[in-house]
Amino acid sequence: MSDDRELRDLVERLQTENAQLRKEAEGAEALREEARRLAAEVERLWQQLELADENRAKRDVDLDEERGLTIELHRDLEIAQQEMARLRNLLDSARLELELFKKKSRS
Repeated sequence: MSDDRELRDLVERLQTENAQLRKEAEGAEALREEARRLAAEVERLWQQLELADENRAKRDVDLDEERGLTIELHRDLEIAQQEMARLRNLLDSARLELELFKKKSRS
């Protein structure tokens, strides 16, 4: 009888341990699944960050190109304004010469 009792106690204890181990295994699997999910989320966030970095770099290049173009346009505008001033001076000089010529012709 005592052997039967010992065997029952042993079976009961082993069943309890088995149940605990299964719970621990389920918990470990849940943790592994959560770790896989988090790893995928981290990967997705890294890809977004890389894309954002690429877009920022492209925008910086575009801004640099726009700044260069703006500087170039300002230079062209200054040159055009200087040329316009030079042509005005020539035109004024030509008018004065014409007026002087007309005055000399009348005299």
